[in-house]
Amino acid sequence: MNTEPTAIKPPKIKKTQNYDKFNLIDWNRSIHKNNVDSLVNENKKEFKMHLFPIVVDSDLNIIDGQHRFTACMENEWPVYYIEKENVEEYYEEITSVNRAGRKHTMLDKFEMVRKKGEVSAERIYNCYLSLKGFYTLSTVIKMLTAKGTGGGLQYDLDRGVVKLHRNYPDIFNSMVLIKENGNKDYSRDGFMLSLKDVSTESNIQIGDLVSKILKTGVVVRVGMSREFLRESIKKAWNLNRKRNRIAGV
Repeated sequence: MNTEPTAIKPPKIKKTQNYDKFNLIDWNRSIHKNNVDSLVNENKKEFKMHLFPIVVDSDLNIIDGQHRFTACMENEWPVYYIEKENVEEYYEEITSVNRAGRKHTMLDKFEMVRKKGEVSAERIYNCYLSLKGFYTLSTVIKMLTAKGTGGGLQYDLDRGVVKLHRNYPDIFNSMVLIKENGNKDYSRDGFMLSLKDVSTESNIQIGDLVSKILKTGVVVRVGMSREFLRESIKKAWNLNRKRNRIAGV
């Protein structure tokens, strides 16, 4: 019986200066000038683009490496690339870490999922727009999404998925209430995230917590830590530890 491992043929790295043959994908993250400039400066000192070829599909759509491609094109450097014949898992390919550049942030991943047409991502983004900048997009995403499976939100985004929280209408309405009725310090993103923490821990709806907070006038000041904010919210509801769980009394 032959136990020799099957030889894996490494992909062929191609080289060209015909930049027009490549296509940027619409739903990819936006190109960041600082990232391109960083790549240019690094490669002017020591050219290493051949060590990090871009990845394209059979139609020469750039799956991974749009910043490296842009740096090469702007400086008339040759582009080193690998063609992937099977791109069924292209989304995971594009969310891989770019060793030569900037890592994909949670917002980068979310934007790619949204541009790809994911309905839940578009719904969250519309909620963010309707709040007119009162909260950061990052906070709106974290508030309105479910905890996720496996590795949580980042894990879901890596797979091109956005899962809405089962109570997302209640959460969104609560965010609107704080925006319209809370004092200016309630605009702090940490306060809303603390509300979600307490809601999850105590199994009390965020809407109920917000109503109680607005009624009792919980003091929230700039600079409060998330831990202190959580304790202030619990105090408003008169939450105490009983039998190793949070219970309303």
